[in-house]
Amino acid sequence: MLRDRLEPLGVPLIGGIDAGHGDDPLSLPLEPVAELDADAGTLTVGPAVR
Repeated sequence: MLRDRLEPLGVPLIGGIDAGHGDDPLSLPLEPVAELDADAGTLTVGPAVR
């Protein structure tokens, strides 16, 4: 649903991250500065603790 709504707007999207639910989910910290480079296909997340 998000892709259907946001893709026509040119908003960068990321999906397929094994986080949240499942057998061995990753934890995603709240509030670190992150940079999503859709052209390069990268997500760079800064430290969660300052």
